[in-house]
Amino acid sequence: MTTDELVDHLKQFLRLCIKYRFWISIGLAALFAIIAYLVGSSPVKMRAEQEKRAIFQADSDVKTFTSPGIPNDQYKPIVLEKSDVLNKDINSAWKQLYDRQVNLLTWPKSVHERFNTWGRKWPENVAEGAVQIAIDDYIHAYDEYVDSVYKVFSPFDTNTGDGIVWAPPKEALLRPAVFDSTRPPELSTIWDAQERLWIQRTLLEVVAQVNKNAKDWDSAIIKQINELEVGGSVAQDQRSLARGDQLSESEVIKAPGSETQEAADATAGSSGRQGSRSTGGMGSESIYYIKPAVEATQFRIVPVMLAVLIDQDRIQDLLVEFENSPMSIQVMDFELRRPESRVTRPEKGASANSAYGDNMFSGMLRGMRAGGMGFPGMSGYAGMMSRIRSGGSPRGTTGMGGAAASSRQGTNKRDRDRGKQREEEAKSVESAKGPSLFDPHYNVVVVRIYGQARLYKSPPADAEIIPSLGATSTAAGPPVVNKASAPEAEPERTETAKIEAPEEEPPKAEASKTEATKNESPKS
Repeated sequence: MTTDELVDHLKQFLRLCIKYRFWISIGLAALFAIIAYLVGSSPVKMRAEQEKRAIFQADSDVKTFTSPGIPNDQYKPIVLEKSDVLNKDINSAWKQLYDRQVNLLTWPKSVHERFNTWGRKWPENVAEGAVQIAIDDYIHAYDEYVDSVYKVFSPFDTNTGDGIVWAPPKEALLRPAVFDSTRPPELSTIWDAQERLWIQRTLLEVVAQVNKNAKDWDSAIIKQINELEVGGSVAQDQRSLARGDQLSESEVIKAPGSETQEAADATAGSSGRQGSRSTGGMGSESIYYIKPAVEATQFRIVPVMLAVLIDQDRIQDLLVEFENSPMSIQVMDFELRRPESRVTRPEKGASANSAYGDNMFSGMLRGMRAGGMGFPGMSGYAGMMSRIRSGGSPRGTTGMGGAAASSRQGTNKRDRDRGKQREEEAKSVESAKGPSLFDPHYNVVVVRIYGQARLYKSPPADAEIIPSLGATSTAAGPPVVNKASAPEAEPERTETAKIEAPEEEPPKAEASKTEATKNESPKS
């Protein structure tokens, strides 16, 4: 094919393209559209599938949060922050309450530093021999410490006539432990005896605070202590019993690597030591704690009970002192009734045995109550304690007499001083020997209080007392005053200036007028 022929065919093709340019453009546009669809639809489908899955995933995730209590990603850091603040507040309150009663948690001077440093646990890095030496030192100093606890409330001494409150002897009221140096007790027994004394001293200090203004038995608000129970079933109140709170014995403190408690009990007779704490007998009781439904780690709850003879008009003073006690004693139950026998004033020279029974050791009564073996000399003691618990005076009705009859002839009742007459009648009743219907202590009632003492453990070493907002604002000082705008205040005159400053003389005209008025005589 020649060149001319090729050019002719090309011209013929171009004429056809021009003639059918519309359809050709339509075909090319359709072809480009098909190619574009085939090339671009695949990524769109993939993206659409991804978005679809994301939407369904979000929907399912949202549905999980429709029910309460499901944390999100922000929940944990917020809770941790709030928990830290709350723990600081708890530790601050813990330290404040512990500091209130730390002065009560004292030991005999010879062993205070050792036991206070060790705490209620077996001391670490301390030889067992050193622990036994501390136990022996405590046994020798125990009786003197008991005497100091008993003297807190100023008991009435029948030998000297000194004292304020009539109470059983220390052996009957405190029931101290009786240790045997040949059979050293366990470390748990030492802690039980000391914690009992701490709480007993706190209760007796409550009595002392109520009678802080009393000088003798007559002016005392609390006149007699009948019973004092600490850490036993007798001291548990009815409310905790109704809730089902159980009493649990204090934990046993044993040396690391020592034999079990059961093996210690089995070998106690051959080893010559008290392998376990007995539950009966004189002075061998363990202290029991109330185990609530939600157990606290900061303190232990000890049941207490105090029975006294008190002026019925001042019972609120006793309840207030319980509330203000550093041991944080919560009053749980309260009993009030009249004494079954007449209350009498204690006298110098009265026999303690006649007042509180033939035997003064209350541990023997505890052994009888626990079902243990009896002791000689208990014939009059059980009757004595039953008389005390019934609300009567343990001294009986001896020593009360009748008032001498006074003559009423020629006496004007209007001119009679009834207050003075009542005092004379009270003195005559107390000094007379015959029976009388007049009771000078008619306002004395029997009050029995059941409570729960909180014995706080040592707080963490990093615990800090956080000052309250009120304390912070007070410590910040008074608001700053702008001296430029504030008026200058006159300097306050001191007391010396007030005394030394001479009085201003009145004007002469006023003085002459006053003298003229005095000289004038009143007209009749």
